[in-house]
Amino acid sequence: MCSRFKTRPRFPDPGFLALDMIQAFQRHFPDINVTGILADALYGDAHFMDGASSVFSGTQVVSQLRWNQMVIYKNKEVNLKTYFDSYLGPGVIFYKTCLPASLKL
Repeated sequence: MCSRFKTRPRFPDPGFLALDMIQAFQRHFPDINVTGILADALYGDAHFMDGASSVFSGTQVVSQLRWNQMVIYKNKEVNLKTYFDSYLGPGVIFYKTCLPASLKL
């Protein structure tokens, strides 16, 4: 259960529910190595970010992507612009070819 509450609230907020699910996942699948958690901006408060990271012993939690944000890729820290410039996955191909230059990083 989420550590900020002693008992389950009657109407839990989305952050509480998300942390509860992350903790349940960790309990049921302890052998799975989680290296990152991508969360919607709705869950971007410090309590959720710190709680989610601590469930999996310091796992990186990303809520809102910024071009200068550092991420771990192949055991190295790189900023997102460098990562996406080198990545050719399906969504990025659209980004690199279809968006007007004014919208690209």
